[in-house]
Amino acid sequence: MEMEALSKLSAEQLAALNDEQKAIFCALVVADQDFYARTFKPADLPAVLLRKGEILQRYAAERERMQKLKAFFTQSAEARPPVDDGSEDALAMAAMGVLGIGEAVSTDGTARYRGVRPEELTGPLRAEFGGGSTTIAFTGRPEALIGTVGLLTSNGAVPALTINLTQVDDAVEVKVNDLTTVGVMETVKRSAQQLLNAAWVGFDLLRGRVRSPGDFIDKADRAISAGTGLADLAGNLRLKERAWKAVKQAGEAIEKHYLSELQEERENRYALEKSWDEYDNCPTCGVSFEPEAQTCRVCATARPARPTLADPRKQVGVGA
Repeated sequence: MEMEALSKLSAEQLAALNDEQKAIFCALVVADQDFYARTFKPADLPAVLLRKGEILQRYAAERERMQKLKAFFTQSAEARPPVDDGSEDALAMAAMGVLGIGEAVSTDGTARYRGVRPEELTGPLRAEFGGGSTTIAFTGRPEALIGTVGLLTSNGAVPALTINLTQVDDAVEVKVNDLTTVGVMETVKRSAQQLLNAAWVGFDLLRGRVRSPGDFIDKADRAISAGTGLADLAGNLRLKERAWKAVKQAGEAIEKHYLSELQEERENRYALEKSWDEYDNCPTCGVSFEPEAQTCRVCATARPARPTLADPRKQVGVGA
């Protein structure tokens, strides 16, 4: 196929080309090969082919970027259930990273949504847990919020779930942690007074109901001993499932809008760059237009209209 393409060139034209220029010529569509072979002299053909090669490479890179972006947006819009390994962590998360109990603790669920701020998920979570047998309140900074869900039991309100909302670059990272398992309760009662003191900010939502870390331990112990079964109660109320459902619905809706706007912005930028490329260089043969030319000096193709917006690649402070 390559030899068939090169056979269109005269011996003089072929002798003037290096391997890169020959490759560019072979990459052209048949109509362009015919046009170049009959139009350009041996002295002009190498430079014209190099210019055409730059344009082809730029457009190929653009198409590849668009394909990758579209694939990314499609993947991001698909349902992404959080990872759940069944571990008993969240009390450590409520402690804002201050661990003093000497036991391994790992997250039981994580998800990330681009274009979402932590505060944008507090409304849906308040709507889900702000009534009935549960209560919820948020503490922390705007970029790092902790929502603590409390169970309203016959022995008072007991923290049951923490939902960590942390800003990471242009996304919010969500971690949901279960405080109701007996293993966590026993760990707290054995050796976690230091942890509870550090974590009190996470339990502060129950002011007036739980007065101190010791009071929390007493309430949890009484609830378990009385047969209330916090873990069973939390399971029956489907706290983790409800938390993820509220987060997922709100997070994915916001993310979808954000990614759509991002894709439109990128497509508009690429279209503008292409318009400038075709204004500066003949879209047919790749030869640069003279400053005031209205047609290509080689193939007479009409010069496209000058774009109304500035070339973003030439603006100060704007990345390519």
